Amino acid sequence: MSGAYGTGKSHLMALFGLLCKSREAQKLFAKAYPIYEPLLHAIGERSWLVVYISLDAYSAPQVSLEQVLWRETLRALKHLATQRNRSHEMPALPDTIPASRADAFNQLQIACKACGCECILWLIDELAMFLSAKSHRELQHDASFLQFIGQYAHRSRAWIITAIQKTLEDIGELEPYSLTQIKDRYHRHTLSFAHTRELLHRNLIAPLEPHEFRHLMNRWHRELRTAFPLLDFSAEELTACYPLHPFTVTCLERATAQFFSRTRSVVEFIQTQLSEHLDAEAFQLLTPNLIYEHFLPDILTHPDLHAYGDSVVPYFEQNANELLPERPHIVPLIAKALVVFKIAGLDASVRRIAHTFLWDTGLGGEMNYSYILSVLETLRMRGNYIETARREEDYGDVYVVDVAATLNEMLRRRLQAVVETLTDADQRIVQYAWECCESGSWVLPPLEGKRSLNTEWLNTQRSVAVQCADLRELTYEHLCNLMEFIASSQCPDDLHLFIGLPLGIEEQLQSIEQTIRGLPNTRWRNAIAILIPRELTQGELVRLRENTAARLLLDDPTLRDSEAGMALWQRLRQEQPARMQETQRIMRDAYLNGTLIVGDRKLPISALVTRTGTFADALTAIANSALPKVYPQFIRIAPKMPLRNIEALHRLVHAILAGEPLQGMMPEVQELWRMVALPMGLGHVFEGLPATSEARSDDELLQFISNAIIHASAPMPYAQLCALVRKSEYGLTPALIELTIATLLRRGDLTALDANDTPLPLHRLKTPFEQGIASLVATPLIENEIWHRALEYASAIGVEAFNTQSNAEARVDAEHFARASSQQRLWHQLLAWKRSTLTSWQDCKAQLMHLRTNLQHSDAQWRRAFAVLSTIETTLSAIADDVTAGDGLQRWVLTLDEARIAPEQLSHDWLHYQHLHDALRKHARAVLRAQAWLMHPELKLPPQLEQIRAELLLRIDSGEALMEELPQLMEKWQELWLDYVQLYMKHHQMAHSDKVFEPYIQLRRTPAYRFLTRLLKLHQPLINMRQVLQSIAHELNKQCPQTSAQLQRWLLEAPVCPQCRLQLGEQVSLTPVKQVMEQLERVARIAKERICASGVRKRIENYIATMPSGYARNRMERLMHLSVDDDHEMWLSALTDDVLEHLNAVLFPTAPAVRTLEQLTHELAGRVMTKTEAVQTFVAWLDQPSKLQPRDKIKFVSERLDSDD
Repeated sequence: MSGAYGTGKSHLMALFGLLCKSREAQKLFAKAYPIYEPLLHAIGERSWLVVYISLDAYSAPQVSLEQVLWRETLRALKHLATQRNRSHEMPALPDTIPASRADAFNQLQIACKACGCECILWLIDELAMFLSAKSHRELQHDASFLQFIGQYAHRSRAWIITAIQKTLEDIGELEPYSLTQIKDRYHRHTLSFAHTRELLHRNLIAPLEPHEFRHLMNRWHRELRTAFPLLDFSAEELTACYPLHPFTVTCLERATAQFFSRTRSVVEFIQTQLSEHLDAEAFQLLTPNLIYEHFLPDILTHPDLHAYGDSVVPYFEQNANELLPERPHIVPLIAKALVVFKIAGLDASVRRIAHTFLWDTGLGGEMNYSYILSVLETLRMRGNYIETARREEDYGDVYVVDVAATLNEMLRRRLQAVVETLTDADQRIVQYAWECCESGSWVLPPLEGKRSLNTEWLNTQRSVAVQCADLRELTYEHLCNLMEFIASSQCPDDLHLFIGLPLGIEEQLQSIEQTIRGLPNTRWRNAIAILIPRELTQGELVRLRENTAARLLLDDPTLRDSEAGMALWQRLRQEQPARMQETQRIMRDAYLNGTLIVGDRKLPISALVTRTGTFADALTAIANSALPKVYPQFIRIAPKMPLRNIEALHRLVHAILAGEPLQGMMPEVQELWRMVALPMGLGHVFEGLPATSEARSDDELLQFISNAIIHASAPMPYAQLCALVRKSEYGLTPALIELTIATLLRRGDLTALDANDTPLPLHRLKTPFEQGIASLVATPLIENEIWHRALEYASAIGVEAFNTQSNAEARVDAEHFARASSQQRLWHQLLAWKRSTLTSWQDCKAQLMHLRTNLQHSDAQWRRAFAVLSTIETTLSAIADDVTAGDGLQRWVLTLDEARIAPEQLSHDWLHYQHLHDALRKHARAVLRAQAWLMHPELKLPPQLEQIRAELLLRIDSGEALMEELPQLMEKWQELWLDYVQLYMKHHQMAHSDKVFEPYIQLRRTPAYRFLTRLLKLHQPLINMRQVLQSIAHELNKQCPQTSAQLQRWLLEAPVCPQCRLQLGEQVSLTPVKQVMEQLERVARIAKERICASGVRKRIENYIATMPSGYARNRMERLMHLSVDDDHEMWLSALTDDVLEHLNAVLFPTAPAVRTLEQLTHELAGRVMTKTEAVQTFVAWLDQPSKLQPRDKIKFVSERLDSDD
C-alpha cells in the first residue's frame, strides 16, 4: 500500500491484524459494516499468526529485512505458543534465519501448525524509509528477499502487507529486473485522502434534515446542468462536498499531498473557511481560489511556489481595472484559481473554470462557456503570465500560469493597432473565417462558386450542390431558373443549398423570405434550401477581429526586421492553429444555432443537429428535411441498408438476370435481396421463393418505367432512362435503377440493345449497365402460331411453360396469346433444360460409343439408339444461347419443323433417350466388365457353367436388344460369377494348403541343410551350396499367400489368382521332395570331401601345430578326426564359431573385400550414362570404403539373396 502521510496506511494494517486475531473484533466490525460480513466469515474460519513489524524501530544499515522478519515472527510465535500452552510442542527454531530460505520457512510452517495456526499474516510498516537507508548492495539483497517472500506467500497460506509512502520506483536504486519481479509478485494499491469528503459531511458540517438537504442539492444540480450542459460533477459529489466546491476538495487533496504534506492542513482549511463563510449565500460554493488565500504563507516560503505569491497574483490584483474594466473583481479570483490548479496538477480548461465559478450569464446553452472563454482570452491577450494549450474538444483549451510569459504586452499593442482598422462588416473577416473552415469538423465550400457534396438519405447517396452567397443578392428569376435546372435530367444534383454569410444576417433573412414566397408550388421548390447563421455576439465579433488581425500580422514583413519582431512572429505562428480552431468553433456554433429554410418551412437547425455535429451531419439533416418532399414515392421503397458493397450488388443483378436460386447465393447477396430488393418489390423475380408479405411486385414503379419506354418513338437510350427515373417522384439512384431494369429484363418486359441496335441476350449483359446497354425497347412478341408450336415442343421434352402457382385464368390466357413474361419464362426454362441435358447427352453418346467399340458391334446393331441421340442433338442445337427470348423461340420452332421432327416423335424419342441414358449410366461399365471376364483366356469352367457362359456371350452380342434385358443379364452373370468364385476359392485353398508344402519345410530342419548353412560362414564357399539351399526356398515360395477376402475381390476382374495364376482344376508344379533331399546329401558329402582332402588336411594340421593348447586346439583336433562317412550331426557339433574362424584363417588367409550389390543398384537405378561413366561409377563403388589393389579378392553379397529364404 502506497500513500502520503496521513492517508491511513498504519490504521488500515492495524485493522487487518485486529480482525485476524480477534473474533470479537470481527463481530463488532460486521455489525458496523454488514457488507463485509461474508469476508469476515472467511477470515474467522482460520487460525492466524499475526506478525506486526514496524521497521522504524530498526537501524537499516545494521540489519537485513529477512533477519527482522524472522526475528519478529519467532517472537510472535513464541508469544502465541505461551498463550495457548503449546510451548513444549513447538520445534526449536534458530534465532537467525538459516542460509536456505526455503528450508527455513518450511520449518516455520511446521512450527505454526504445532501452535495451531493455519495462516500467517505479516504486516510491515515504514518499508520505504527502511529500504531508502540501505546501500546499493544491501538494497539488492533485501529486494531479493522481497521477491522470495512474495513468491512464498503465493504458494502457501501466508499473506504479506507492506506500507510505503512513495512508489516502488522512488525507493533507492532498485535494479530494473528486481523492480519488475517485485511488481509481478505483489498486488499494489494506492491510498488517497478519500476520507476528506466523509470528514466534511460527518464531522465538520452535518445537515439538520438530510432528506430535504439531498432533495435541495439535486434540484440545484438540475438547474446547474441547464445553465452548464457540460457540467462534469454529479449531484452526489455536490452533496458530499457542500459547501465546498468538488473541485476545491480535489485540489485540497492533491495540493496538500504534493506540496504541504500535513493532514492537519486539510482540517484547518475546512474549519477556517466554514467559520468565515457560515453566513454566506447558501448557493455560493467555496471555490479553489480560497485555497490560495489560506495557504499563502506556505506558498510564499515554498522554493517552487513563491513566485506565484510574489509576482503573479499581485500583478493581476494591481491591473484588474485595466485588464477587465467591466468586471475587475473577478480577475484576482480567476488568477488565484489558475495558480491553485497549477499547484494541484489539474488542467484549467475553459470548461473547468466555468464549472468552478458557475457564473451564469442568463443566456443559457453554451454562452456561459463562451463568456469564460472570452474572459480568459482577454486576460491572456491583455496581461502577462497566462499561456494556453489548445485542445480539440469543445471549450477544452487549457490556460496555465507561466511566470516567464511577458511577451503578451508587446503583442497586444500590435494586435490592437490592426484590430482598430477592422469593422464588423469587413470582408477580410469573412475571408479569414472561411480560410479557417477549409479543414476540420466544419468544412465550408469556397466563397466563390459552388461545390457538389455527397450525403446519405434513406441509405442512399445523394448529391447536394452547396454555394455560399449573400442572400440579399438572390433574385426571384435566379431561383426559378435554378428550380428548372435541378428538375432537368442534365442536373446531377438532388438538392441546392445556399449558405448565408455571417454579415447582415437579419437583412439577408428578410430578403430571402420575401424572394422565395412567390416561387412555384412544385416539389422542386423543396430542392432549394437556405442555411442562415444566428447573429454573432459582441464577444464573438471581438474574437473574430483579433484572430483576423493576428492572421494579417503574420503577413507583415516588418515583423522580421528585428529580434523582437521575430519573437512576436514566432508567437503568432504558434498561436495560429489555436486561433483557427477557435474561429471555426465560432462559425460552427453560429450555423448550428441558425435557421434552415426549405420550401415554405422555417426550422431551427439546432433541432436537427446536435451542438457537436459536423458540417456533414448538418448536410445529412438538411437532406432528411428536404428530399422527402422532392422524392415522395421513394420513402416507401427505400432500401433498409446502405449500398456500399458494389461487388455484391453486381452479383445480385447477375443473379436476377440469370434467375439463380437465392438459397445458393453468397450471404451478402442474400442480405441485399432482403434489405434492398424486397422493399422495392423486386423479390418475385426469384423463382421458388416462399410467398411472403414482403415479396410483392411494385407494379407502379415497374409500370412507370415500362410506359416510359413503350411511349417512346424510338429505342430509349439507357442514360436518358436513368435520368428520367432519377428525377421522377421515385428518385432512384443509379444502383437501384440497375436493379429495377434487371427485373424488367428478366421478366421479359424490356429488351436491351447495343450501340448497333442489336438485341442483347441476358447472359451477355455486363454491370454496370451503362457500359454495355446503349438503349432499351419494349420486348416484341412472337406470332401466336409460333407460340402454340413452341408450347407443344416444350411439353414434349417435359418443360413446363407456366409456374405451378399460376391461376387457371392466367394459364389459359398465356396458352392462347403470347405475353412477354410468358415467352421469357419459357425461353429461360428451355435454356436451363439445354444446360442440364447437354451434359447428359454428351455422356450418353460417349458411353454408347465406348460400349459399341469394346463389344465390337456394328452401327446397324444400334440403329435406333443413334437415331434418338440425333433427334436430341437437333433439339439441343436449335436452342441458341446468344439470342433474345422471342428470336430464340422462333428459331427453335422453325429448326425442328425443318428437321421434320413432330412433337409426338420428339416426345417418344425423349422418353427413349431417358431410358437409354439411365441404362447406360447404371450398367454399361458392368457389361464391359462381364464381357472381359467371360472372354478371359485363363477362364476354365465346368460344363454346366460353360453353357451359361455361352448364353451370356450370345446375349451380350445381340446389340441394341441388350438394353431391354440388361437387368436380367447382369443378374445372370452375377449368379455365374458367384458359383465360379465358390468353386475356385475351394480349389485354390486345397492346392496351396500347408499340408502340400510341409515336406519342404521339414527339409530345412534336416542335418544336411543345417550343415550346409553352417559352412556359409566361410569366406569362400567350398562348393556351390547356395543353389541347393535356394531351391528349397523356391519351392516354398510357390505357396500363394492370398487370403479369401483378397482373392474374392480380385476374381471380379479376372478369373484366376493374380499371384499364382492357378486355373480351375490345375495343380501347383513342385519338384519332388526326394529329389531335393538327394541333392542336399550329395552337396553335403562333396563339402566334407573338400575339407578332408589331403592338401587341406595338411594345412589344417600345420595350423594346429602352431596353436597353444586349450579348448580351441582341442576342437580343431576333433575336427581332424572326422571323416566323410561321419554323420552330419557330428560335423555340426565340431563346426563351432571359433572353429570356423580358424578355418577361415587357414584356408583364406586374406579375407576378401565384401561389397553389397544393393549399394551398386542404388547408384545406378534410374540413371542414363555412357559406358565410360558407368565403368567409373562401378570402380568408385568397388573402392568404397577402402581402395582395392588389382589382385585383391572381392566377395559380392546381396542382402535379399543371402537371407534364409
